[in-house]
Amino acid sequence: MGFKYLSSLILFAVLWLSAKSQQTHLIRPVFNSDAYKITNIREITQDQYGFIWIGTQDGLVRSGSKIVESYTAGISEKHNLKTSDIRSVVIDSSNGKAWVSGSSGGINVINLITGQIEYSNLLYSNDKAISISRLCNYGEYILIASSTGVFYINKKNFQLTKIKEFEAVNIFNVLIQKDKLIAFTQSKGIVFYDLRRSRIIQQIPVKEFSKSTDIVFYETAITQNGFIVASTDGLKPFKILENNIVYDGNLLNFMPNSLKGIVFGICIDQQQNIWFSTENNLVKTNLFTKQYSIIRNAAVDRISDWLSSVYTLFCDGENNIWLGCQQGLAYLKNSNPSIKSISSKFNTCSGKLTQAYYIYPQNDSTTYVCAENGLYKANFKKGEMAALFSGTAFDYYYNDEQIGTLVSNANGLFTYEQNKLRPITFSYPEFRILGKVRINSIVRFGDRYILGTENYKGIIVWNLRTGIIKNFDGKNDDTFKESIINNVVQISKNEVAILGDTYFSVFNIETFVNKTYTISKGSKSNYSIYFDLAKLKQKYYVACYGSGVIVLDSSFKFEKEISTQNGLSNNGVYKLFSWHDSLLFITTNNGLNCLNIRNNKIKTYYETDGLHDNVFEETSGNILNDEIYAGGKSGISTIIPANFSNTVSVPKVFFYKLSTTLTNNLITDTVNINTSLLYVSNNSIQANINFIGINYSNPERTVYQYRITEQSSSWINLSTQNFITLIGLSPGKYHLQVKAANEDGSWSEPKELILEFLPKWYQTWWFKLLVFLTIVGIIYAFYRYRIRQIEKQHAIRKNIATDLHDDLGSTLNSVKVFTNLAISGVKQEESLQQVKDNLTEATMSLRDMIWVLDDSLDTVDELITRLKQFAIPVASASNIEAVIKADSEVNSRQLTKEEKRNLFLICKEAINNSIKYSGAGQIDVGITASGKKIKIVVADNGNGFNVDEVKKGYGLKNMQYRAGQIKYKVALTSSPGKGTQINILPV
Repeated sequence: MGFKYLSSLILFAVLWLSAKSQQTHLIRPVFNSDAYKITNIREITQDQYGFIWIGTQDGLVRSGSKIVESYTAGISEKHNLKTSDIRSVVIDSSNGKAWVSGSSGGINVINLITGQIEYSNLLYSNDKAISISRLCNYGEYILIASSTGVFYINKKNFQLTKIKEFEAVNIFNVLIQKDKLIAFTQSKGIVFYDLRRSRIIQQIPVKEFSKSTDIVFYETAITQNGFIVASTDGLKPFKILENNIVYDGNLLNFMPNSLKGIVFGICIDQQQNIWFSTENNLVKTNLFTKQYSIIRNAAVDRISDWLSSVYTLFCDGENNIWLGCQQGLAYLKNSNPSIKSISSKFNTCSGKLTQAYYIYPQNDSTTYVCAENGLYKANFKKGEMAALFSGTAFDYYYNDEQIGTLVSNANGLFTYEQNKLRPITFSYPEFRILGKVRINSIVRFGDRYILGTENYKGIIVWNLRTGIIKNFDGKNDDTFKESIINNVVQISKNEVAILGDTYFSVFNIETFVNKTYTISKGSKSNYSIYFDLAKLKQKYYVACYGSGVIVLDSSFKFEKEISTQNGLSNNGVYKLFSWHDSLLFITTNNGLNCLNIRNNKIKTYYETDGLHDNVFEETSGNILNDEIYAGGKSGISTIIPANFSNTVSVPKVFFYKLSTTLTNNLITDTVNINTSLLYVSNNSIQANINFIGINYSNPERTVYQYRITEQSSSWINLSTQNFITLIGLSPGKYHLQVKAANEDGSWSEPKELILEFLPKWYQTWWFKLLVFLTIVGIIYAFYRYRIRQIEKQHAIRKNIATDLHDDLGSTLNSVKVFTNLAISGVKQEESLQQVKDNLTEATMSLRDMIWVLDDSLDTVDELITRLKQFAIPVASASNIEAVIKADSEVNSRQLTKEEKRNLFLICKEAINNSIKYSGAGQIDVGITASGKKIKIVVADNGNGFNVDEVKKGYGLKNMQYRAGQIKYKVALTSSPGKGTQINILPV
């Protein structure tokens, strides 16, 4: 019995002590800029895609690390809510909808994929708008808790049905558990209702669980065997049995009275921890262990003020806690913190610490901070810091069991005991020979100490046992070239590295030999301003301000430089901390860097990750129990490398807004987070692609890369830019891939969007085919034209050859016959005359043929000239006047060789006939225009004849044949005594 009693007592003591503990969590405001400030938050939830939905007094916001869509009353139609004061948001995952209600009766249904409002209406009961307090998902229905009772609304037809048992009852909230409805009412307390049987099972009056008659119920959280409701009378826990509810008032008896007042928000995380908000605190508790923690701010300015008005709490899919506050939205990373900090920005810091010069962690609860304006004592467990001495700059703090505590400030070196500072000479008079001395580092070798001075006195070697002090400042020893000491670091059992502004040296405590090293990179001037040194795997890493970190081998020879070009956030490097011989933590002027020496990758952490600030101080750093302490401009931080293994999930990437700018300056856009194909219109000037990588832990540091596989296999860095604009892409199909990385550099799988740029009409395949066919047709037509021309030329040549053979050949044959007759003396004179006539005729025929073949004579004017050369002499010989003329407008018209030849021969035939048979005194040849061709009329004033009584001779047929060859026709008109007229007309 005694042992069991003692064990119970010890357990109670442990639980009591732990119950009073305070934890530090990083609480980060979200959307806190003036442009995106969200205030008076009433509801927070998350859909299956990872988007956070935030209901506020001013509307609704859908967030995916950034604001994706905003909804409120009176804006664009697709985002226009019926009411803006949003009180409840329910995600209907199976149907892909978000049901949103406002306090004044508005209910809206939003498509989770497109973000479009599909239904929006005001709900009425008895001709009055329903004041909705809460929505709840129940199968095919949404249950509505309101000031006038509980209603069903059908998800498909939106038909509204009232539950009669709750008529005229003011319902604060509802909860559904296995077809049972738990209603929290103003007048009837808590009502347990069977939804299937439509009857009340149990009613628990307010007086059974609260002394307040005016209790108001807020949010609820479901536990393993019941639920807890937040109310104006604190937390009210209940158990749910088969057919009744039991109040479990003793469940929270371990909580202090200070936390039993009004509770606004409540939620349960994945470890069954209960989070709730009171008027002044955010609290985390566990019902099983009976522990609670008051959560304090650790990293963000003025967040403590926010915690006085946390209206709603929500635990997301990654087990992190969201705080809906009056002043805005906040995010709490619900895991063992890897960084804790205390800053003068916070209410938990008394006084305003400026420039933490040095940090001395005495144990896991007490840390001393030497600052520009005093000496401070900090407690990271409580997140508090208080000033011990103010008004003086403190340089250094040191403690061990031999010499006690030494403190250096602007007035010299002191011992610190019983909260009092005494000059060091009171306890250690050997320091009198040094005068005023200030220090910034100490290395102990048993009874001997090496001190680095802050006021240009080099190093001090102090033997505590003998009381002997030696000062090496470069004045009496040539091996010491540096009086300005930035740090003294032990590197072996009897050696220290002395880091100064100009030189880097190694001092042996046994031999007092100091060896100076000149470190340079190739032709680069020597490095300088050395602040710290760390040893990892037989290599030395040296903080070199302005250059980064330089790496030396075991003989202190230069190997490489690590700077911003290698991923360091800033070359202004101060302190180096090695951890487990694999990681090197580096403080800088802009953030904390962690170098993995195995893969040479660098990760960077900033104030948004929990640091006190982004700026550190040169000597402000220490390490205790595998935890790193560092400080700077406005506070101090402790870094817990073991917790960095808490992996942050990689971002989920979505394309959430796609828009195109058209040639008429209109913009078309679409929102569809599941889209995989986008058609870009042929009258688009540019395409704008927005995407988002959901990463709530540190959205400001989410970075993106993209590539278009048809253009390159390499990824293009966008930094934190989450959109691209595509201009001038040729028509076709493109595969756009986007991926995102979180603050740890972990990349998501690529998300792909197919972009099909539609061609303009002149870029379409059918237009290109038409152009191709047209070109082919033109080429073929030109080819056929050339063939026809060749054929025509061939026909002309053939006709000429025929003429030469038939006409000139027969004429020459006649000449031959008549010549032989003349030679033989038979009708010699008559035969010679015949020879003369035949030769004349042959000559004229030959000239005609030459004229036809001459390309320079292919005009109407040349045709007239040739007709005159032929007709006038022949007609004159028969006492006939030949008049040949043409209108001026046709003189220059071109004729083809075939036209020229056949028209000439037709006219020649007609003129010959008139001379031979008409008995005319005048022949007129007139040429006029007939469209694009010409019309020729050959007329005489001869005897004429009756066309019907005269057979068509060979000459007329020959003329008609020739005319047909060139698409002309010959029309003959004649009558006795009125002459004859031959019309040569184009067909």
